[in-house]
Amino acid sequence: MLAPCIVTGCTSPHPAPPPPYTLRVLADSELAGMRPILARATAATGVTVRLVMTDTLTLANDMTDGTAQRDYDAVWLASADYLDLYASGPNPLVGTTPIMTSPVILAVRTPAARRLGWDHGSVTWLDIARAAAAGRFTFGMSSPVTSDSGLSALVGAATAVAGRGAALSDVGARQATSELAGLFAGQRLTATTSGALAQMYLDSLARSRPAADGVIGYEADLLALEARAPRGDPLTLVYPSDGEISATYPLSLVVTASRAATEAFFRLVGYLTSKSEQEEIMMATGHRPVLGSVRLARNLPGHLAALRFPANPQIAADLIGEYFGKLRPPGRTVYVLDTSASMTGARLSHLEQALRALTGAGHTLADEFSEFRSGEEITFLPFSYGPATPTVFSIRAGDPRPALAGIRDYISGLKAHGRTAIYDALVRAYQITAAEQDREDTGRIDAIVLMTDGENDWGRSLGAFLAYYRSLPLSSPAPPVYAIAFGEADIPELTQVASATGGTVIDAVKQPLSVLSGIVEDVRGYQ
Repeated sequence: MLAPCIVTGCTSPHPAPPPPYTLRVLADSELAGMRPILARATAATGVTVRLVMTDTLTLANDMTDGTAQRDYDAVWLASADYLDLYASGPNPLVGTTPIMTSPVILAVRTPAARRLGWDHGSVTWLDIARAAAAGRFTFGMSSPVTSDSGLSALVGAATAVAGRGAALSDVGARQATSELAGLFAGQRLTATTSGALAQMYLDSLARSRPAADGVIGYEADLLALEARAPRGDPLTLVYPSDGEISATYPLSLVVTASRAATEAFFRLVGYLTSKSEQEEIMMATGHRPVLGSVRLARNLPGHLAALRFPANPQIAADLIGEYFGKLRPPGRTVYVLDTSASMTGARLSHLEQALRALTGAGHTLADEFSEFRSGEEITFLPFSYGPATPTVFSIRAGDPRPALAGIRDYISGLKAHGRTAIYDALVRAYQITAAEQDREDTGRIDAIVLMTDGENDWGRSLGAFLAYYRSLPLSSPAPPVYAIAFGEADIPELTQVASATGGTVIDAVKQPLSVLSGIVEDVRGYQ
């Protein structure tokens, strides 16, 4: 006997589930916290999101060279404003839909907020700038080259300081330069992304070596940072009363997406912008809803003054140039270079190529923004049986060419021989930064970049180095170690070094040597 629905043609009370599809999404690393939300979306929509995370600069580069259109179905930005800086030709994105928002604000150590009177009442960007200029406030901010949050902070501060109540103009940017220079005189920490910055700052609090009084970043990241801060060193969130620029996290389809990808994309967008999911995103991640019908959580203040991104992207691009050329304290980096015998041949050749790219030899967006900058001080410290004599190059603002030519000649002259005394070299690097240079030139953003292909087999042990590091005075923040590991490098040991000093390890042990140039460029976001 036929089933009743077959006989009568009635509709099934259980409609067929949507067809499954794996949506390939290239996403800004600021969206890492959305992974659990996307995992739950699969059951409701049938769409599995294969999220590939990268920093904002790399994402922009992938958009401009066609990689995103070739390898992905969709792109998820923190903000479209950053991409507009490098847009050329027809817009490769369609169906753009904001998913959530988050303003750029400050998280400040509570004792510092009280000392400055920022724990209550109104605080403006001008107040913050003048406190920094007077040496009463220091902070961290992610790089405006690699991070949308850093760019939004830079443009937002400039817009507010210009005080015109409108989007930033050329005239306003010029008028804001003096106050902005005062603001960034207080910058002591930087990173490639807002999330990386928050983690570095948290690590510094946990080590009882605060890198600065506070950090500037997205509200969602800073809410998470506030919740994870040590109980004995709490944070206070500060919302500048003259406004903030907010990320809107637009999710877009690439114009080359297939029909199946397009259908899956709109299913996912519909799910993420539903009222129930907007509430879930807010509660789970701290991002604000784009739906006005969703009531804000109690920890999210309402009625924030909104600042607008300049209509002409060139104004923001010029501001980035000013930031690195005049506004921010110039970087001072010691490159600790493994030139032991194991580096002979291809390894030393690729190391040389990676460093040479920083002198202006590259052609991509990443190359352009990772080059050595005016005012920077670069120290090369090769090591084998022990550290060699350090060689210092200062990049002059008026004419950087002599220093860059000298760097290229120096790099070409590196020779490989001997054993691998990693920790003797790192101790020497700290002596250079802490004992010699800081006495004469304070206020720079210091970093130590270690590049090694092997294990320590000469001189001090890891334990002896860590004991030395712990003996450094707490009153003088010691620079972090960013370790680039390749070849047979000891990842667990280098991880201990990075953890102790507040840096990070880039593991390229199983990667081809050709990736070194890209890795060195990525590390520039921390300098």
